[in-house]
Amino acid sequence: MALARLAPNGLGEGSIVAAAPAIANAIYQATGVRIKTLPLTPERVWRALRDR
Repeated sequence: MALARLAPNGLGEGSIVAAAPAIANAIYQATGVRIKTLPLTPERVWRALRDR
C-alpha cells in the first residue's frame, strides 16, 4: 500500500513552513522594513528600522 510508505512526521510540517514568511510579511506591513534573514529577532527588527 502506498500510504504505508509515508513518513508520519511529514504531516505537521506544512504549517511550520508558512509561519516564517507570514511573520516577515507582517513585520514588513507594520514597519515598511523587509527582513530576509532568519531568525526574526526583536534586535534584528530594531537594527533594520535603525538602518533604514
